[in-house]
Amino acid sequence: MLYKIPYSFAVTFQLVLLTLVFAFHLLVLSGWIPYALVWGGKLSSHSEMLAFEGISIAVNALLFISIVAHKRSPSKHVVFKIARVIVFLFSGLFVLNTVGNLFAEMQLETILFTPITFVSALFCLRIALEKKQVEK
Repeated sequence: MLYKIPYSFAVTFQLVLLTLVFAFHLLVLSGWIPYALVWGGKLSSHSEMLAFEGISIAVNALLFISIVAHKRSPSKHVVFKIARVIVFLFSGLFVLNTVGNLFAEMQLETILFTPITFVSALFCLRIALEKKQVEK
């Protein structure tokens, strides 16, 4: 079933999704979106929010870079192999995040982010499973 999702679609959609996630986290950092809506509603202070949102942005940047490296590197190149492992690990992280979103204190977080993290898990797995050479 996963191989029915075109690799290029999974890459493009995941990069767009990550860009939207970056924007969301920047809105949380700026205060436009209350930090009570993120991290399962468990953040208790502004400084805690800054630390956790910084981690979120850094982790999402790592995934973004890994997906681009996976797409651009020849499959026999070490960068491809490292990027593939990172993207595969992120698939597992998104599965765990999906489960966490199901138990979030904020119903909005459950309704909005559960499908996003589930789709991200599928697309990251699809990307990580790709083995073909980069088209030149």
